[in-house]
Amino acid sequence: MNNPVLILYLEDNPRDAELVRDKLQQIGMGCELRVAIDRAEYEAALDQTHFDLILSDYSLPGYDGMSALALARVKQADVPFILISGTLGEEQAVDCVLRGATDFVLKQRLNRLVLAVVRALAEAEEHQKHREVEEALRESEVKFRLLAENIQDVFWISTPTADRLIYVSPAFERIWGRPCADLYQPSQSFVDAIHPEDKDRVIGALQQHTQGNWNIEYRIIRPNGEVRWILDRGYPVRNEHGDLIQMCGIATDITERKKAEEELRENEERFKAIANYTVDWENWFGTDGQLLWVNPAVERITGYSLTECFAMPAFPLPLFAGEDRLEASELFQKAVHGGYGDDVEFRFVHKDGSKWWGSISWQPIFDSNGKALGYRSSIRDITKRKWTEEELKKSKALINAVVENVPHMIFLKEATDLRFVIFNRAGEELLGYDRKALLGKNNLDLFPPEQAAHFMASDHEVLDGETGMLDIPEELILTAKKGQRLLHTRKICIRGEDGTTKFLLGISEDITERKKAEDKIEGLSRFPEENPAPVLRVTAQGVLEYANPAADILLPVMGAEVGGAVNAEWQAHIGEAIAKAHPVNIEFQSGNRTFSATLAPIVDHGYVNLYIRDITERKKAEEEIKRNYEIQAAMNALLKLSIEINNEKEFLDTALNLLLSLKWLAFESKGSIFLADESKKTLHLQVHRGFSGELLAACSTVPFGRCLCGKAAAERTIQFADCIDGQHVIHVEGMLPHGHYCVPILSGDNVLGVINLYVKEGHIRDLKETEFLMAVANVFATVIERKRAEAEREKMEGQLGQLRKMEAIGQLAGGVAHDFNNMLAVINGYSEMMLMELPKSDTNYSRIQEICNAGHRSADLTRQLLAFARRQTIELKVLDMNDTVTGMLKMLQRLIGENIKLTWNPVANLWKVKMDPSQLDQILANLLVNARDAISSAGKVVIETGKADLDQAFCAMHPGSVPGKYVVLEVSDNGCGMSKETVERIFEPFFTTKKVGEGTGLGLATVFGIVKQNNGFINVYSEPGKGTTFKIYLPRHESENGEKDEMPETPEMLTGTETVLLVEDENAFLIFAKIQLERLGYAVLDASSPVNAIKLAGEYKGEIHLLITDVVMPEMSGRDLKEEISSMRPGIKTLFMSGYTKDIIARKGVLDEGIHFLQKPFTVQALSVKLREALA
Repeated sequence: MNNPVLILYLEDNPRDAELVRDKLQQIGMGCELRVAIDRAEYEAALDQTHFDLILSDYSLPGYDGMSALALARVKQADVPFILISGTLGEEQAVDCVLRGATDFVLKQRLNRLVLAVVRALAEAEEHQKHREVEEALRESEVKFRLLAENIQDVFWISTPTADRLIYVSPAFERIWGRPCADLYQPSQSFVDAIHPEDKDRVIGALQQHTQGNWNIEYRIIRPNGEVRWILDRGYPVRNEHGDLIQMCGIATDITERKKAEEELRENEERFKAIANYTVDWENWFGTDGQLLWVNPAVERITGYSLTECFAMPAFPLPLFAGEDRLEASELFQKAVHGGYGDDVEFRFVHKDGSKWWGSISWQPIFDSNGKALGYRSSIRDITKRKWTEEELKKSKALINAVVENVPHMIFLKEATDLRFVIFNRAGEELLGYDRKALLGKNNLDLFPPEQAAHFMASDHEVLDGETGMLDIPEELILTAKKGQRLLHTRKICIRGEDGTTKFLLGISEDITERKKAEDKIEGLSRFPEENPAPVLRVTAQGVLEYANPAADILLPVMGAEVGGAVNAEWQAHIGEAIAKAHPVNIEFQSGNRTFSATLAPIVDHGYVNLYIRDITERKKAEEEIKRNYEIQAAMNALLKLSIEINNEKEFLDTALNLLLSLKWLAFESKGSIFLADESKKTLHLQVHRGFSGELLAACSTVPFGRCLCGKAAAERTIQFADCIDGQHVIHVEGMLPHGHYCVPILSGDNVLGVINLYVKEGHIRDLKETEFLMAVANVFATVIERKRAEAEREKMEGQLGQLRKMEAIGQLAGGVAHDFNNMLAVINGYSEMMLMELPKSDTNYSRIQEICNAGHRSADLTRQLLAFARRQTIELKVLDMNDTVTGMLKMLQRLIGENIKLTWNPVANLWKVKMDPSQLDQILANLLVNARDAISSAGKVVIETGKADLDQAFCAMHPGSVPGKYVVLEVSDNGCGMSKETVERIFEPFFTTKKVGEGTGLGLATVFGIVKQNNGFINVYSEPGKGTTFKIYLPRHESENGEKDEMPETPEMLTGTETVLLVEDENAFLIFAKIQLERLGYAVLDASSPVNAIKLAGEYKGEIHLLITDVVMPEMSGRDLKEEISSMRPGIKTLFMSGYTKDIIARKGVLDEGIHFLQKPFTVQALSVKLREALA
């Protein structure tokens, strides 16, 4: 047990209580004993705590164990109770057990207490488990009945032989119409309800039920005679031994489903019956495009029989005319994939060879679950209609020619909404509008409201009048180019064959010039009748007494004609002017014009004169100033955001919020900003507002040219639409019609992105809005470019830091190599001396030989280390590339790691090249690092050499190459490869595809520089996923007589007798070099510093023939020491030596002419040869 056993002990004797406590400790199950000494403590303990076991003394002062037992059975009935007594007899013990005690123990036999407690606790635990099982069973039965009695289907349980039902759910009474009680009797009531035609089939199924699950449909007859369909599914229930113990099942009423299936079958039959007699050619195809059914109309329309149609491959494509067949094939492919189409016209070929026109519509077919079954198409013969259309076109062309050449304005309007459908050239010239802008519009779209209303009123007079004609001798019109003109207009109603009004025809003659001539003759001039400004007079009672002709357009606003009362609003204005007894100024709208009225009261005469001025243009100017201010404020806010926010996306998000918050713009609270990927010609959604999940998915990536946003990017111009509805390219469910501004963000020739803002449906494009959005786009372009430049600068700073780090590593490598070379010079020198002194038979000869070999290998290692640091002096040598590469293989394998296999394929008889060995090391190191980084896990790198004799044809195909003979070094890997765009840039300094901090971008640039320095060239072959191959072509080296150089034979040891001054700050190397020089016969003056050397050169009386000095020393460089001693001893020769490479010679890249250099460590033979070269 996890928790301690909690025991209550009723005992008044503390000593007895301690004895019991000691015994309980022997149980070993963690008992906690609480002692109650009297009845009060005992009752309180039972009320406060639930115990696992109760112990009680049989006899206590004022209380006894039997009373304690009775109380325990009331308060904690399930807890075991053990009596402990010193005087309990046999009859009393039996009475205790009969009254509910679990056990009794005599105090003189307390050893038995442990066993009694353990047994009592075990029995209590067993009783508790039994109670829990019974409770779980009761809950399970309740849940089962709740489920079975509330489901719509009938759940049943029967005996294994299915001869008697054990249980059936209440749904039986609703479906069968019979009481459930009947089924529990040993009768055939269940079978009797089965339809006679299905009874034998059901009985047979029941007889086979023991073999497994069964599923059967049958009919039943309810007591009222109604027939219902039942789907009955049964399954056997077996015990753990596999014996059949029950049968269970579920019976479902499927009557309605059966009715629906029957109705569907009848509908299909009816549809086929109708389709067989339709005049159109109907087809049904499967999901694979194969013909399933075609109606008989195909024989009449195409001339082919049904049999021929089914036998025809790829039916019906062969029936299309050849010029339309490809387009038809694409159409059927769309249909196979669930596309819709309506009234698409094609040419077909009849069986007799004649051509005919057909209109085809198609739609997919689905079952009730939405599963695709195929598609159907319907083809209608429209040959006659096409012929009629052609004839109508010819007739229309003739009428158009006549209308276009009439000198008067001719127009035709729709009778329903008075929109222009025809406008001739004379009308276009008169009004000054482009015809394309006029068609589809009415007078309200073109003229001031009052003038448009006048025109439309006369239109309705013609359309609604009995005569259908109207002659207007004089009609004023305001034109775009010629100003106000006077027309003589005739309007005629055009009716259709059915007598209904279809169009209104108008013919207008410009009589302006003629009328001017007439007016000039008449010479009439009246005021205020001729005053161009409206003048009116209204009485104090609100009656309009007078209005000059210019005021006629304002009468509707005042709601009165002359002699009538003005409306309530104007009466209030008149009353205010009379009450104040001085002029009152008001502004009001009439149509799309704004007017200012001065109401001047003539109080004595009881009327008010109204002088009205058109202030529309002034108001527009004021609005223009206000809008310009708001635009400037918005631009300032954008510029402020561009300074405050560093993150590009955060700026775009905040700027979009700002744009959508501008109240003076007609934008809705919905929009987005895209950034462009010009390499892929795609727009990518960056920030948005008001987009649903579906719209986000649809607009996350938009190709250039698709939708308005893509079109704005592709055409680099603002795109506007006043209405985008469900037919739009990008459409999601529930998207309401709206308008769009799509503004490209441009920087020079580059498209950086697109601003997409929503406006209300029908919004008219506004010039100021367009100019503002272009300015916003320019700000966005500047910010985006600046932030990208800042990001690029950070990237370049990181690369510069990497470069400096590599430079520091190079300095470290150079320093290590210097010290290491000094030590190697001593090791190699002494080992060579010992080899020359010992006979080969000496037992130590081979050991010293190994020391010497290890020293030379170590020297190679330092040379390779210097190749990484790019600090080795450049000294051109004739090389066998095969030997050089072979010497680097171990280092290269360590460089790329054990998971990459390195394969070396040298070509035999390879030509020589002349270059610095360290440069070849550097080329290989950089190329193999590049290959290693391109391989994600295991891979392969192959190094090969070869020979190439390049001609003019090859060089013409490979710019940068020169005809000639070349040694080829090829490095290939099976890594990730590179795209064409990457290959074009890999040799650019600082270009890298690696993450910041992982590469400087100088490795391949260095390779390129080395190859170019050696008059070679590089070809790169790479594809994404297919690896990369670098081919390096280096010119073949030939001797001056044209013969290829042979490897020089090992020179003999050259000796001399001259005096040399040896200067070296490394004491071990100084001693070694002095010994070597003396062994070669030279007299040696040795100095451990430049100061000592200068002093020695000044004090020595004899001739000093040669100065041998280290290049880098603490006090003075070797170059400066040479200059100092040369000034003291003109004509002295110099030999430089160094194991460190950051010196004057290395900085110049090659050895100066006439300067001799010996690289540490060196052999005695190399020293002897260099000495003779320097002294020559």
